[in-house]
Amino acid sequence: MIRLFFRNLDEAEKWLDVRMAETLDPHLLVRKNFFPFANKEQVKVLLRSIMENPQQLERISKSSYAHSNGFDKMQLIKSKRYKLRMHIWWPGNKDKDEDIHSHAWSFGSYIITGNLNSINYIEDINGEGYYKYYARKTDGKKAEGKKAFDLLSQGRSGLKSLLETTVNKESWYVSSVENIHKVVRDCDITTATFVLQGPTELEYSRVFLQEKPVQTEAIPVTLFSPNEVYEKLSKLIECM
Repeated sequence: MIRLFFRNLDEAEKWLDVRMAETLDPHLLVRKNFFPFANKEQVKVLLRSIMENPQQLERISKSSYAHSNGFDKMQLIKSKRYKLRMHIWWPGNKDKDEDIHSHAWSFGSYIITGNLNSINYIEDINGEGYYKYYARKTDGKKAEGKKAFDLLSQGRSGLKSLLETTVNKESWYVSSVENIHKVVRDCDITTATFVLQGPTELEYSRVFLQEKPVQTEAIPVTLFSPNEVYEKLSKLIECM
């Protein structure tokens, strides 16, 4: 019998509040505390508990949106020390290729369904040239109360591909702030990940673009409604 740690999202949050408060290296902190969520049945229980709770649907909808890299991002729990969220790549949208990027935090990721193909890179002066930017959350006043981010130009940088990896369904991994990567998804299937984000370690994440973006300040995102969150969770459970 598979052990379930949590009956609902509130129990998961109480557990994480204690465990993620430990003073450990952020990468080790995530690795140590991610294991209860690397479990398909546990994820199903948490998603169903959210669908049965209108207050949680309302709260989650306020920080969930279609990410510019082609996936739906749903933030389930937000704390100063960690975040628990999901990424969902739905079939289709074959024209969208994910931007190469890093993160400002370590994170653990469990493949709920589908598979995750990733290309990892290193910065190298002799590599292929890209426009390099630091991405950060837009100042609240400049964003006019909306969720938005800025891209700060860092000139040009060379990148070399280092390694291609595939993480299959019901497997998990932990990644650090040093990792530069992009996801190459299978556009014919649904792929979803359950993610534990650790404490912020850097002020910015890095983004590498082949062309200069048209907009670099207060780039807005459109949030989902509570009903959209409900429908997307229901659809995902059918895929699991």
